[in-house]
Amino acid sequence: PAEATWEFNTDGDTEGWIPNGKIKDLAAKDGVMTATIAANITDPFIGVTGVPPWDANDVTGVLARMRSSVDISTAGGKQFFWFNPSHTSKGYEVSDSNDWQIVFVDLLGEANWTGAVDRIRFDLADGLGEDRTVEFDWIRLESLYLTNETFEWGNLLGWEVMGNPEDFNDLEVETVNSFSYAVKCTGTGEYH
Repeated sequence: PAEATWEFNTDGDTEGWIPNGKIKDLAAKDGVMTATIAANITDPFIGVTGVPPWDANDVTGVLARMRSSVDISTAGGKQFFWFNPSHTSKGYEVSDSNDWQIVFVDLLGEANWTGAVDRIRFDLADGLGEDRTVEFDWIRLESLYLTNETFEWGNLLGWEVMGNPEDFNDLEVETVNSFSYAVKCTGTGEYH
């Protein structure tokens, strides 16, 4: 299938994700894959090979629910790499919180996101002065073609009611912050 999902729900099974030599330990337990990284390490990463390769035309981005035990928001080296067979990367951002967060790497407009992608990897921030862990609840390759993300953040910016706006007397936008867009409209008019 075009989409791929790694959930890490079986203890001991990293579902094909492997660390490079800079990761002290990579383990799956209790539904979470945890990478343990020593202090002052540069270029720690985890990667997985697609068998068969993923078709870049079918995948618009990667989502990961992750958290770090220390603040990595200002650290360098946070990159998502893909190989087709040459390699290209795109940076990703995280907040300064060590709470769970959804990281989204938008690949739709990337010129080198083409063809058969046979390997992907997450680089996990460079050179922090303390030991740390980076945890992944799940990682997903997605086919999200709805590019107006305003439903996600609780409004309808860019969308308009066609016909009589009073026909939409019950409009509710769910702010779910999960990249699963949801809007509920009831009425007799058209919406686009």
